[in-house]
Amino acid sequence: DPTAIINGTVDIQKLNQSEKIFQQALALPDQPTSYNIFAKAHFSLGQIYQLRSLSLGEAGMDAKASEEYTQVLQKYEAGDNTIKEIASYSYARMGLLSFIQGNHDDAENYYKKAYEIASPHFKAECSGYLGIIYLEDGKNQLNLGDEAAAREKFVNAKRYLQIALDEAEAVADQSLIDTFKPVMDQLMNEYGQYVNATPAP
Repeated sequence: DPTAIINGTVDIQKLNQSEKIFQQALALPDQPTSYNIFAKAHFSLGQIYQLRSLSLGEAGMDAKASEEYTQVLQKYEAGDNTIKEIASYSYARMGLLSFIQGNHDDAENYYKKAYEIASPHFKAECSGYLGIIYLEDGKNQLNLGDEAAAREKFVNAKRYLQIALDEAEAVADQSLIDTFKPVMDQLMNEYGQYVNATPAP
């Protein structure tokens, strides 16, 4: 998870080497289609540029990361279902970029697209981050004085966080449970009155 990287822990030399290797991979002639080198390399370059932005604070890296993920998504949306898993990761990374930039609507849409095609394990992560987005949006609506809008956001936050926890338990991933359970606890402890005040559908 790029957000977990702490400034100063990145091996710059190895990062540079990785970037060079993936660029070389893209330039290889006669690439076997079954290897999906195009999608794997562009996604990996996106990860590298996103890491450069998050951990090293390098300017312009978010835009470069977005360009790399977009390469993957354009190929997937053109009908290449063999890269569905990589596309799911790419949607999620676009969601993370959008969330960090404060574009919560875009982040929500990207994470939902990621969730729709994700593996069972990755569904938990996508759903959990959707819960976090809705929680933050709920807080923002409260600050704006719109309790009705905040209530809707908090209800959605609970729904997606519960999905994440259920999925994480189903695949026995304690790290995801440890990530999203505190968020659920915060939601219910601090904003539970808004969730509980909403009639069940």
